Amino acid sequence: MDQLIAIDIGASSVKAAIVRPGDWEIRQRLPTIDIHHRSFDELRSAVEKTVATALNMNPLLTTVGISTTGSASPDDVVISSGFYAGYQGIRWLDVLGRSTGGRIRVVRVLNDGRAAAYGTYLADRQARGHHLVHFVIGTGIGGGMVVDGAVFNGTHHFAGAYGHIKIDPHDERRCVCGGR
Repeated sequence: MDQLIAIDIGASSVKAAIVRPGDWEIRQRLPTIDIHHRSFDELRSAVEKTVATALNMNPLLTTVGISTTGSASPDDVVISSGFYAGYQGIRWLDVLGRSTGGRIRVVRVLNDGRAAAYGTYLADRQARGHHLVHFVIGTGIGGGMVVDGAVFNGTHHFAGAYGHIKIDPHDERRCVCGGR
């Protein structure tokens, strides 16, 4: 595999590029698609359009890496995302496999904070062989951890969801994830 499609699903847009694994050099940036209604249908359409654009540029692409808002399981299923209605239990390999007639054969999905943590770990030679904690401050507060060179998911796949650390046990305000 000499190139793959890297997609970042944020709270308000889908950004992507064709990249080269190994050194992660960006070979071609793809157009950003803004999300206005925060529904899974709109998100799915944006991701499918992004992948179709990439396949038009390079028909040999078969692999997609997705960094997503919300939480994803180690087997690449989106567990939940408070930003998009209907965006839970989604297996992007099934979605993109269907929309591309089977041309996309591998899709890896990682929470965006964990993806940022692992990218920082790979880029920082001093961090190699050590642990890394990474914070992401954007639409929400997130992040990730790398322990002994591997992304740490935690028992319930929410490790690094720093914005979900309860500070006041009596606070009843609702989070976009549905929790309090």
